[in-house]
Amino acid sequence: MVYLIQAIGIVGAIFAFIAFLNKHHFKILIIKTCSVLCFALQFGLMRAYTGMAMNIVEIAVLLTSAVLVAKNKKTLPFVVAACFVCAAVGALSWVGYASLLAIAGELFVTVASGVREPKYLRVVFFFGSLCWLIYDCVYFSLGGIVTEVFSLTSIIIATVLLLHEERKRKKQAKSAPKEE
Repeated sequence: MVYLIQAIGIVGAIFAFIAFLNKHHFKILIIKTCSVLCFALQFGLMRAYTGMAMNIVEIAVLLTSAVLVAKNKKTLPFVVAACFVCAAVGALSWVGYASLLAIAGELFVTVASGVREPKYLRVVFFFGSLCWLIYDCVYFSLGGIVTEVFSLTSIIIATVLLLHEERKRKKQAKSAPKEE
């Protein structure tokens, strides 16, 4: 059973890695939702109930945010309401100070889901991943640790590649002949 639980986490890691390599907000959130679903199941099987509860909240947040952003709707009221839901669910599922890590991680993800610009989305997800990484270490979730290391790595890779691409475009714009 332990191997099955860890395998579920590895599948979640693969989805998380793929998610942050996308350039489009909608795709990032939908693929990230698949990852989170794996971890809700994994934490439930591990009896890490705050982690499971936060992942269930995250699924609702990611899907709703993806739809709101795709329809060009305001996300701020939803994000604020979702943060309150996250805090309430976190309080109800509290099992000790480690729960604070899952709650903080989920709050970062909730805020990130309302961020429209992918480069800022990745930054906020980065801090959420750090919280989840520590939570995974506390609960010895090898699949979770792998997932967050992959998530952090993919965020860094995507950010570096996009910054390089942006600098290259600026350099080309500067060297282009000016029209008079």
